[in-house]
Amino acid sequence: MTWMESKGCIRGSPKLRSLQELENRRNDIANIAQHDTTRDLILLNQQRMAEIELSNQMERKKKELRILSKNLEVEKKTTETLLCTTLPRHVANKLKEGVAEQSSAF
Repeated sequence: MTWMESKGCIRGSPKLRSLQELENRRNDIANIAQHDTTRDLILLNQQRMAEIELSNQMERKKKELRILSKNLEVEKKTTETLLCTTLPRHVANKLKEGVAEQSSAF
């Protein structure tokens, strides 16, 4: 942007990178001319920053899932060990396989 002393006004585009900077200057995207590339650059950069934030969130969630998966494996091993120590091995194996023995009531 350039201050034009002779006309008492500012000419040109503001040097901004985000909508936040525009808001900090108490301005709005609508105040930038539609043909001005600054408008497009601000919006593109805003989209890029949002995509980066989403990518960072996904990375954090992946780390959380890995930790939860490891914890689940530890719990599964603990449960299997407990199952094998409290029941006969053949019964424990059938339970792990999901096969339930049916007892005849007759």
